[in-house]
Parts: sequence; structure tokens; C-alpha cells
Amino acid sequence: MRVSPADDGGLSERHLDPGAPGVSAGGSMPARPASIRAGNVPARRRGTNMPGMPSSEARAIAEWAHRGQVEPSGRPYIEHVRRVAALVPDEAASVAWLHDVLEWTDLTEDDPALGTLAPHERVALGLLTRPGDDDDDDRFLSHVRIIAVARGAAGDIARAVKRADMEDRLRRPRDPGAAWMPPYDRALGLLARLRPSPRARPGRA
Repeated sequence: MRVSPADDGGLSERHLDPGAPGVSAGGSMPARPASIRAGNVPARRRGTNMPGMPSSEARAIAEWAHRGQVEPSGRPYIEHVRRVAALVPDEAASVAWLHDVLEWTDLTEDDPALGTLAPHERVALGLLTRPGDDDDDDRFLSHVRIIAVARGAAGDIARAVKRADMEDRLRRPRDPGAAWMPPYDRALGLLARLRPSPRARPGRA
């Protein structure tokens, strides 16, 4: 759900608080921080054999991409992202930091800033990104079902992040006065109930 100046609800990078740290008086985005590397090979996470973007790098990207965004609730958008990142296991932290950048900022999936995402992290991020025009209970729940049954490391990460995302939104709605609110309780029930189907075993010769 890419936002535009007409429908961003106060969340687009184009709707910046000129008084926010790092935002110029003209409301333009600050330059990308040096910590955002572009197009490098994914590093291995400390203590694991799994490649992946370091969470410190993902945090830098998120804080840059969401800088100046304010929710209709009046809270800085990045506060939600920080809470979600704090709720997930270490292996999901980088995707948690980035879980809204494709939906609520001008960053695209092929942006060089995301070049150090490992393949499974990139798939998880894609699973978490909602399609446009899905402000409807059935479409929202259909999207959650896809996450609930996704296989592999990408599915595990996407489920951990989506659960933390929805639990936080239940406590702190993005827009308390919105005409439509996602059915978070029902969606959390789907995540708890549905499981990925086991892979079919190859037949014996």
C-alpha cells in the first residue's frame, strides 16, 4: 500500500514535521546515513550460520525512511516500528525494523539500501507487505492466512513480526478515529491456529 500525497493520512515521507530532528525547513528527507550500505553481500549474524542484514543496519534504514512520519494518533510512526522490533526474536529483528518500509515509505524492494537482506529476509518482507486497497476484513484476513501457512525461515520470521505488529496495534491503534479497523483479534487467532503444510516426501523408487 504505497502512500501518495493525497491519501497518506499524514504518514508519507512527503508529510514531514519541519521541526523534527534531521528534517530541513523545506521538509525534504535528510541524506541517507553512512550506515546504510548498498548492494553488499549479506553478512552472517553473530552466533548463527544464517546470513542476514545486521539489525543495526535495518534500524538505520527504518529510522531514515520513517523520519518525520506522524500517525493520525499523533505519535511518531517510528515508535511503532521500535516496539515491534523489541518484541521479536533476534533472527526476526531486521525484518521487524523494515516491516513497513515498502508499504508506508518511498523505499522499493529493489532499492540498493536493502541489498544486504538475505533471500529469506527478502521473502519475509514481501509476505508482510500488504497489497493496496485492502481496507476490508476479508482481504486483510486473507493476507494473514498467507503469512500463517508460509513455509521455511521466511514464514517463521513473517509470523513473528506480524504477531508483534498486530499486538502492538491492538494496544495503540494507528488511527483511533478510523472508519475501518483491521480485525486484529481474528487475525491473531488465525496465526495461532493455522500451520504451514508439511512438504510432500518424494516417492520411493
